[in-house]
Amino acid sequence: MRPMTDAEIKAKGLEILMDVDSFCRQHGIEYFLVFGTLLGAVRHGGFIPWDDDVDIGMTRDNYNRFIDLMQREQDKYRILSIETSPDYPFTFARVSDQSTTLVLRGVREVHGLGVFVDVFPYDHAFPEAERTQGRAICHRMKMRVRATVPSTAKFHAHSLRSFYKWLRGLPFRLLHGKDFDRYRREFQNYLMKYNDQPCDAFMSQRPLFIFPREVLFPCREIEFEGRRFMAPADPEAYLRIKFGDDYMQFPPVEQRVTKHHFTAYWKDGCGPELPNQGRTT
Repeated sequence: MRPMTDAEIKAKGLEILMDVDSFCRQHGIEYFLVFGTLLGAVRHGGFIPWDDDVDIGMTRDNYNRFIDLMQREQDKYRILSIETSPDYPFTFARVSDQSTTLVLRGVREVHGLGVFVDVFPYDHAFPEAERTQGRAICHRMKMRVRATVPSTAKFHAHSLRSFYKWLRGLPFRLLHGKDFDRYRREFQNYLMKYNDQPCDAFMSQRPLFIFPREVLFPCREIEFEGRRFMAPADPEAYLRIKFGDDYMQFPPVEQRVTKHHFTAYWKDGCGPELPNQGRTT
């Protein structure tokens, strides 16, 4: 396997995003760029130079349709979610490329993960009076899931830190390891607690950042790497909520580094040959 360059990782992430965008438009699924991807679109017109993450969000109803249809109607990408993968520990989904593979350092992960796009469901926000307690409950639920990830999701690359984390969680895993699936579904159901009630705001993963409905909808287009993708109705308001009023300011130079927890590789027979790797006869 050949290691991927940073430029190749970004190009593959953009390719996945383009395919996801086309699929969502074809099926009437509303999505929007979020987190650092939206920040990159607004501040840089594309990827943040020192980051290659691609993140999108969608309401829970759209998220469920997306997972179901992507599973049934395409085979280019592997869809990782609680609904599709028995050892997947996250309450958001990943669209994973199958021509690449990642070796992770000190992180439990589903086998066969390639370069990916994260897909975050946005649920109805908790009432303001429940948000502080809700954040604490979400943290406990998340830690409980992480502590019981099954052995099928092994560490791809060991380190002293990963061994310490594994050892620290061993007693809980021995007592509750069989409860992993129940724990992750309880966490997901807790996030959806108010989805059957009218709402004027949304949250993702925990009641920390609350986005008013008018900040998210109706979605609008934005330019990212020379192409048009969907974004929240008010990208600037979204970014102020997520990153603060100074979101347009660059971080200090020493913080402008790629924070990978993985090394990405092309699978054998996949990916372009580099100029100095041509075959000889």
